[in-house]
Amino acid sequence: QDSIEAQRPRAGHQHDASDLLARRERRSLCTATADGRRARGSRPTGPTMAEDKAPAAVPSELVMSAKWDKLLERLVINAGMGLGIGLCASFVLTRGYAYRLAMSCFGMGTGVGVAVEKSSAEFKERS
Repeated sequence: QDSIEAQRPRAGHQHDASDLLARRERRSLCTATADGRRARGSRPTGPTMAEDKAPAAVPSELVMSAKWDKLLERLVINAGMGLGIGLCASFVLTRGYAYRLAMSCFGMGTGVGVAVEKSSAEFKERS
């Protein structure tokens, strides 16, 4: 049952290309038992898909889509965290409205910058 739970996607969880490849590989290494479930770690009895032909490559559209999704996720999370930290710091350190607004925008901009920098490195790597 643990293997079935591990393969089932969680609510709100998006799989990236590496997850899809790992799931395909896990399926090819398992055989069906008498009750229809796969035995974990068992080898198939017949020729495997890998022996028949080369493994199918993940389309580049899926890889790029996963990278863009990760970028947008990081932007929202980091911008929100930066805004929250900037707001807290502005209430402690400043009195005027303009200073509070400036510190909040600085925190949000820093969060966006961190997200873009992390994702930029991901876009540059070849996979």
